[in-house]
Amino acid sequence: MSNEAIAEALIALGRSKGNKPHDVRDAAHEAFHAMTAGVDDWDRENIHEALVALFDRRGGNADFWLHEMEARAVEQIVCERLGVPTKAIEAWYHTSVLEAMKGALPYHCGDGDPTLAYARKRLTHPATLAAAERIIDAAKAYGGIA
Repeated sequence: MSNEAIAEALIALGRSKGNKPHDVRDAAHEAFHAMTAGVDDWDRENIHEALVALFDRRGGNADFWLHEMEARAVEQIVCERLGVPTKAIEAWYHTSVLEAMKGALPYHCGDGDPTLAYARKRLTHPATLAAAERIIDAAKAYGGIA
């Protein structure tokens, strides 16, 4: 079982479910969102709608923002475990801020942002590590990799 084969299986898994991941990082990110939302169709619009509905029931967009930061941590863990180079979580955090601005979602930014600290903490949090493992395991299962 090579990490390269698992990475390829993760991308193929996303595509089989209607997603069009750009790379392993993107596949892990969208897989985390889809698994959290509990959707079978991993089309980005479908995932987004399901997450918005989920977080509306939970109390709103602040949780949605924290979920996005957790997705960034999960993608980092998956990439690290599979030996796939990616930007530091701080770079993806700033990408998330830009995405939130485009989507008119509430967000935080700046050096003192507690959300960035949250994202960094999620890199070692047991639930985040378990989510990354679930994604890797799903890729292995999809690719028939023991």
